[in-house]
Amino acid sequence: MADRIRSFRDLRVYQEAFRLQQEVFEISKGFPKEEQYSLTDQIRRSSRSVGANLAEAWHKRRYEAHFLSKLSNSDGEQAETQHWLDTALACKYISEEGHASLMNQCKQISEAVGVDWVGLRAFFWHGLHELHGWFQGRRTDGRLGMGIRFGRNMVFNGWLNQQPDL
Repeated sequence: MADRIRSFRDLRVYQEAFRLQQEVFEISKGFPKEEQYSLTDQIRRSSRSVGANLAEAWHKRRYEAHFLSKLSNSDGEQAETQHWLDTALACKYISEEGHASLMNQCKQISEAVGVDWVGLRAFFWHGLHELHGWFQGRRTDGRLGMGIRFGRNMVFNGWLNQQPDL
């Protein structure tokens, strides 16, 4: 039986984004003082914004344009976080292993919010009242996944392996 989603905090992709922001925060504590108002500030802001935009998307899910905008913003913020992680690696502020681990988290989040825009439009076309049946998808590869598929497999594949409370 699928778990019920009562808030954005129940979303696996949000939980992963929150974990990313906390790991970035811990790693950035070791950055030099001269980076406090540049790299440290930028990487912390972008990593925190990933989850914040997912939370906003959840609360604006009834409004297609707002929902899509927030998902797009979240994906953009994780891409910015990747840029700052690359910068931190180039400056030798983080190890290659730490960089690879954080980049993998970013990749998983990106795959989760990387939306099939045509499919998502069809999702809204059919109406939000049918959501409960579409959130039953399960990925077998262990990734977070929000790859939306339509046709016979109308599911949010893995992002919400739970039923939402509408």
